[in-house]
Amino acid sequence: MTKKRIIIICAIVLVVLVSGVIIFFVTRPSKKTLEAKLENVGKLFYADYYKNQEKVQKDVIDFVKGFEKSGIQIDLENLSKMDTKYKEIIDTLVNPSTNKKCDSKKSYIKIIPKKPYGESDYDIKVNLECGFKK
Repeated sequence: MTKKRIIIICAIVLVVLVSGVIIFFVTRPSKKTLEAKLENVGKLFYADYYKNQEKVQKDVIDFVKGFEKSGIQIDLENLSKMDTKYKEIIDTLVNPSTNKKCDSKKSYIKIIPKKPYGESDYDIKVNLECGFKK
């Protein structure tokens, strides 16, 4: 092999390696990605919760209005016991840097209903305890 051919092969190998490392870090889930997943679980939970309240409450708006200040908070442990669709998503909440699964008692979703208190009128706050640095 010629020296020129060796240099070209080394350059190609280097480009492939660097590209692989970049792709690995770009596609690896971050804390924001995990928070977005948990927020989606919160949306699913509240839609189910709201529909269930419509079935058992005369005035669901007055009922959810009662949670405007305190919010509806549920930790991941209890949420995962409620439905397998939640558990499947919760099981994927792992810190990619440490492979540490999120603490199911300290990680939670808090849904705060807001006016006009419809099924999609709320704010969501999430807290993930998975060993991310603050």
